[in-house]
Amino acid sequence: MKIVSISIISCFVFLLVSCSPSIRQLQSYEMVQEIAEQGIIIPLRDASKDIALFNEYGETKKAQQLEQEVMNYNNAIRSAFDNYYNFSAVQYVNEDEEIVQDAYLVRISIEESNRDDRNNYIQQAVISKLSGDTPPIIVTRESSTKPSSNNFIVQQLNRKLNQLLSKAM
Repeated sequence: MKIVSISIISCFVFLLVSCSPSIRQLQSYEMVQEIAEQGIIIPLRDASKDIALFNEYGETKKAQQLEQEVMNYNNAIRSAFDNYYNFSAVQYVNEDEEIVQDAYLVRISIEESNRDDRNNYIQQAVISKLSGDTPPIIVTRESSTKPSSNNFIVQQLNRKLNQLLSKAM
């Protein structure tokens, strides 16, 4: 009788532990709910100091080139989020602006890696809380060609947030 009751209790504990979400999943669900309510912040590049420096030293062509590059980059980020992200509110700020600690930042990066004598590109979108007290949500895309836009990764981020929110409900 004692062995049977211990076996039943052991099975119950095993089922309870295996069915319950992990702490990481619970943090992700909580984070996604906060993102849905608070929105996200997208830091945009700001090269105004570098541009002013180029102009000060007579390098107007370099200043114009840098200004155009930064403008193109920021416009591409804005366009991707304006057209492919509808999960929460989006606020754009210059990267040098001070941001509230509770804010959720999104950073998009593209890194090149050489594997097997071929170039591979890894594009990531990372949402993290500025305070750093929760693990980030990361969406990654690997490609053999350099991504020409941020549209796909922003779509994937939007989709992942919606999936996590539906699991949290």
